[in-house]
Formats: sequence, structure tokens, C-alpha cells
Amino acid sequence: MSIIDSAKDVYELVKSDATPELQQKLMELREQALVLQEENLALRMRIQELEHKATRREEIFFEGDGYWRKKTNGHAEGHAENGKDGPFCQKCYDIQGKLVRLQSATHMVACRDWLCVVCKTGYGRFH
Repeated sequence: MSIIDSAKDVYELVKSDATPELQQKLMELREQALVLQEENLALRMRIQELEHKATRREEIFFEGDGYWRKKTNGHAEGHAENGKDGPFCQKCYDIQGKLVRLQSATHMVACRDWLCVVCKTGYGRFH
């Protein structure tokens, strides 16, 4: 049973005989319980977000001019033969924390092998 349910039960038990002051206090208690429940939910969501970021930090590593993700569970979308997925844009990850996959750019940008479609940064060959 949640604090909201408990507050509702108390309110129902005393509302018929309650003074206006007691009814006001019960309403305030109910409002405070709702605020606590909303804060609790927000904190739980923040914890999940931080856990996700921590997991990502363990998976991501910098090599050459970009970021790569370690191959997990035996599968990776890119470069599976060498145990890594990527490359991902260094600029987008460093500034915004976004993991943006680089696209082959040899046909689009002179002297560049890779291009970030978000920030338009070009990269040379990755070793």
C-alpha cells in the first residue's frame, strides 16, 4: 500500500466527523504525499539514466580519431571481426554525449573517409 492509499484511507475514516481544520490538514497531507510520489518517480528515472550512462562508459573506448563500442554478446554491427562496433563521432560524443555512427564519405567529401551526418565533421581513415 502506498502513502497515497494510506492518506486516502485516513481521510475517508475521519471525514464525516472531522472539523474543517482537520479536513484541511488531511488535504495538505494528501498533496504532500503526491509531491513525494512524483519526486520519487523522478529520482528513480534519474538513477536509471545514470546507470545507463555508466554502462555506456564501460562499453565505449577511443581509438584513432573516433569512438568505438566494445562488441557485446558476440555481436556488433560494424567491424565484428575485430570485436568493436563503430566508428562514432568524437565531437558529438565529447560535447553532447551522443553516440552518432559515422557514415562512409569517400564519395561525398574530398580527402575524408568518414562523415558525421549530425555535426558534419569529416574524419580520415581509421586504423
